[in-house]
Amino acid sequence: MMKMRIGQTPPLRLVQMTESQFRIWSSQSIERYALEKMRVMRCTRAEAERIAQRAFEARMPHGLSSADNFLRAIIYGADTVVGFLWYCIRNAGDRRSAFIVDLIVDDDWRRKGIGYHTMLLLEEAVRELEVESIGLHVFGANTPARALYASLGYEVVDAFMEKGLSRGAPRAR
Repeated sequence: MMKMRIGQTPPLRLVQMTESQFRIWSSQSIERYALEKMRVMRCTRAEAERIAQRAFEARMPHGLSSADNFLRAIIYGADTVVGFLWYCIRNAGDRRSAFIVDLIVDDDWRRKGIGYHTMLLLEEAVRELEVESIGLHVFGANTPARALYASLGYEVVDAFMEKGLSRGAPRAR
């Protein structure tokens, strides 16, 4: 792994995901999403996996060739794959927006500016598609991702909140 100086822009580019990358990434993406669903929904692993699989199939019924979906490998330097990005284009009336479905940076490459600079590359790419905004979903407990998005100017526009009602929990007054 190459070392970067603080403040240095990493030599990154986004390239179309290959079929073999897609097979590996999609199974890992579904697994990550299922684990998050299991944690936040407090459901069984089997139920979370069903939810994740259905969501994935609904958004991407034709795999890599699904319309308005863009699957990119994040490449560092000449050919080192350091993560993956999935975004789609949404149309609501005459308003076009991009939506980040999944962004994952390999563990060894985190905290090195890869996510930040990937987001800047994404902005360049979607500007060419004439979108008005970029949206995303982030789980509330994902503090590093929330900090990254805030540092790039993303704002909370909607929030789901929940309070567990386990036995013995104090009641609101």
